[in-house]
Amino acid sequence: MTDSIQNTIDYLQETQDRMMEDYKELLRFPSISADPAHADDVHACAAWIVGQLDAMGFDKCEAIATEGYPVVYGEWLKAGADKPTVLVYAHYD
Repeated sequence: MTDSIQNTIDYLQETQDRMMEDYKELLRFPSISADPAHADDVHACAAWIVGQLDAMGFDKCEAIATEGYPVVYGEWLKAGADKPTVLVYAHYD
């Protein structure tokens, strides 16, 4: 097994409890985008995610206003110029 794989496994084992608590906190947001009654919850969820990205050390993270709900954007550019770009796209509602 390579050192980088072992380091990843070690990190996941060391942070598993905290990550699970963060995940549970995310799931507590009733961010139902299809229900206008939950518009404030969707915005609160976006702000929480921005805070998480910031706490993880992202270079740039923001909730970008749109005509609908905010788009959460974050970038981390510390991997190195020779490394590939990874794009993650997901719903947070």
